[in-house]
Amino acid sequence: MCRDDLPPRPLAFERRHAHREPADEGVTGSFIGADGRLGVVPLVVMDVSNTGLGVDSPVEIHPGSVVTIEIPGRRAAAMTTVAVRCERHGARHRVGLLLRQRIAAA
Repeated sequence: MCRDDLPPRPLAFERRHAHREPADEGVTGSFIGADGRLGVVPLVVMDVSNTGLGVDSPVEIHPGSVVTIEIPGRRAAAMTTVAVRCERHGARHRVGLLLRQRIAAA
């Protein structure tokens, strides 16, 4: 479940040791919601490392959910991730995604 109403700040992955770079990139995320239905939402990538992404989401994405990230402008480019953290910030959510598999078509 998403942690409620924490103060706005970059999503902190205290357990991650990888260097994170700030980002501001719109992507599309698809996942199976807690109700078993497919969710497709616009996400904003807030930071990137070699192990994962911090994203801003309009909906709650429960930890453990597999999230496929589609990158606009790149033909058939996608990344498979797993949500490891979700924090509510007002009406939005900050979600930590761990990279599982990277798929890119030439």
